[in-house]
Amino acid sequence: MIVAELQQKGNLKASSNIILLPHHWCFKRKYSQGKRGIEKPAWELPDFIKPVGTMKVRQALQEREDQKTTKAKMPKRVRLVDKERHADSQKFQNRGFKRGAKSELTILGDLYYEGKALLVWDRKKWKERCSGKTPFPGRLQWKNLG
Repeated sequence: MIVAELQQKGNLKASSNIILLPHHWCFKRKYSQGKRGIEKPAWELPDFIKPVGTMKVRQALQEREDQKTTKAKMPKRVRLVDKERHADSQKFQNRGFKRGAKSELTILGDLYYEGKALLVWDRKKWKERCSGKTPFPGRLQWKNLG
């Protein structure tokens, strides 16, 4: 965008009685109906929980359960209390909540639009743009995860 366009956009946003419209208002298909072709990736633990070793503990417990006979598994199902799984709960809680990484929040007044969850902000491009190393910054850079 050139400077005149940026100034015009800034003036529009700053003026009163203005409502920002999301970019999907002119699409022919209904909102949030374009997710047919997108495959949802398998759920993974967040990066700050992975080093704790929960997956190793779960795999060890699962292997132990698989080795047991059906007769040995039944009393555990009736009891419903599994004390083995809560042995390191304090360690997990400290790692997840007290020392865990904070999730990124959107900017105040930012509009939600379809597919926004699939876009990740490229911090390196943003730092280059702010530092003035690039002669013509151009548009903001986004990485598409989808």
